[in-house]
Amino acid sequence: MGKIAVVDSGSTKSDWVVFDDNTEERYVSEGMNPRVRTLIELQDIGKKAIPREIAENVSEIYFYGTACSAKENIKKVESALQSVFRNAGKVVVDHDLMGAARATCGSDRGITVILGTGSNSCLFDGNQIVDNVKSLGYYMGDEGSATHIAKLLVQGYFYREMPRAEKAAFEKFTDTQSLIERVYASSKPNFELAMLAGFVAQQDGSEYVQSIVKSSFEEFVSRQLGHYKNFSSSVRSIGSVAFYNRKILSEVLNEYGFQLDKAVQKPIDELVKYHRNEANQ
Repeated sequence: MGKIAVVDSGSTKSDWVVFDDNTEERYVSEGMNPRVRTLIELQDIGKKAIPREIAENVSEIYFYGTACSAKENIKKVESALQSVFRNAGKVVVDHDLMGAARATCGSDRGITVILGTGSNSCLFDGNQIVDNVKSLGYYMGDEGSATHIAKLLVQGYFYREMPRAEKAAFEKFTDTQSLIERVYASSKPNFELAMLAGFVAQQDGSEYVQSIVKSSFEEFVSRQLGHYKNFSSSVRSIGSVAFYNRKILSEVLNEYGFQLDKAVQKPIDELVKYHRNEANQ
């Protein structure tokens, strides 16, 4: 086996693994979102991430990234990677949803859900994505995500629905007096909101907070997964929100006739397993 590189890239961070039969090297870099990065920026990030002596020995690279569904974005990332891995004979760029599907399902049929800062879902037939209910992003959708859960928490606080104990804890967790202004003034309001979802982990024993999480998951499952029900009931999840709240997610899925078969926090390790298996076949 020649050296293979696998990359899982979001907007803020990229995880890189370069491996062969005997070695495995791991690297972390800035995110490589082609929607917001120029070609030169993408090239610089890649060259800084991987030592030249390692990159020159890579024969195949598989890149899964945010915004890598549009053809022009795929071509931009391909060009950047080819400048980093100059001897690679195979460069494959795909959307992060495909990465999530392969990381959770491998070669099996099933439903993959992403529940992190944002949310998404797809029906995977073991080879390709055959259906995808469009994610509307944090302005109009992202049900089940950290951003959506944070919105419900903020609404509960300002609409005076939050119980006294949780209200006091929320005021210690964040500056509620400037909260609304901070979110609307931020260049990345979804990330500003998503940070508030950390309050959920602090309130693990709160029935109110758990009900907020459950409500968000219910909205996600009813609006997204119901369209896949005739094809599969097996759900595999990826992302920190799903991973750390997998008990609630499993309960909600069961109520809607699904079952949670796997919960993965980060896709990179599973993607390495997938491509290692593919290379050895």
